[in-house]
Amino acid sequence: MLGSRLGLITLSAVSLFLFTTAALADQIRLNNGDILTGDIVRKDTKVLELNTSYAGKINIAWKEIASIHIEKPTQVMLTDDSIVKAIITPTADGQSALKVEGQDKASAINLAQIKFINPTPIESGIGILWSGNVNLSGAMTKGNADNAQLRLAGETIARSKQNRLTMGAVANRAESNSQNIEENLRLYTQYDHYFSDRWYVYGNASFEYDPFRDINLRSRIGTGAGYSVYKTEETTLDLELGVSYIDTDFDTADDEQTAAGRWALRYNQKLFGGNVIAFHNHELLFGLEDINDSLLFTQTGLRFPIYAHINASTQLNVDYAKTPAPGRKSTDTTLLFGVDYGW
Repeated sequence: MLGSRLGLITLSAVSLFLFTTAALADQIRLNNGDILTGDIVRKDTKVLELNTSYAGKINIAWKEIASIHIEKPTQVMLTDDSIVKAIITPTADGQSALKVEGQDKASAINLAQIKFINPTPIESGIGILWSGNVNLSGAMTKGNADNAQLRLAGETIARSKQNRLTMGAVANRAESNSQNIEENLRLYTQYDHYFSDRWYVYGNASFEYDPFRDINLRSRIGTGAGYSVYKTEETTLDLELGVSYIDTDFDTADDEQTAAGRWALRYNQKLFGGNVIAFHNHELLFGLEDINDSLLFTQTGLRFPIYAHINASTQLNVDYAKTPAPGRKSTDTTLLFGVDYGW
């Protein structure tokens, strides 16, 4: 008898625990009647992301959702750009009750009035979103230097709704038979200010040291305008057009100062559900006074996930100077294989 009672109590406790756990989960009902449970991570303009115990994170088209039920206070941005922390309970298809934290009564809203759930700083206009990566690579180089080398590169981006600041550095060093055969360093930064959803103006600067290309210091400042052709979770594409002033202090050749037009492209594409990232960047500086002063820099590659924020990477860089210093080649081609940490 005692054993039966203990078994009944245990079963009741387990059932209560499972019921409570299920009750605390967020719930989504689709237009076809299917019900999904889990934790709502966020919603952007078209997709809601749900973290489930049975399938991990899944994306659901917002237009396919009939109702949502969020049990815990969650940050919600409405179409009037107001941001509240609230519990959402369904009342009818396409309609919900919004219970704002700190208020006694819930207000009725349509699902169409929910612009974002857990919006990013870019979407909400509040705070700064930081991203970036650090890459350590080995390389085979053909051009002014034929050798094996190590490359360390890092970049960080601070992004708000209207502003973006990019800062980075790239350093290469190589030795052969205990002799230094390659050494270069480049520092760069760019500030972008968005005056519309896609258009922005920019100012940038870079500083480069490369004795194997006879460069003691190449300094460059520039300004121009850019346009974000794509800015989705899967695809980003920025195009830029502007002008730059380039001051090059050569070691043996005559120093040069020149004005140049600038054309740049930055492209990132997530492949295979976001597991692989393809990227291509290029920057063309064409001499406004003499086309022979033109420079071209390109980077093309792939990043493959290894674990958490760690990726394997492969990258092909091409640096081209239409008129190199005397005794130097026009093109340096570098093939890189490395490990990348991103955030």
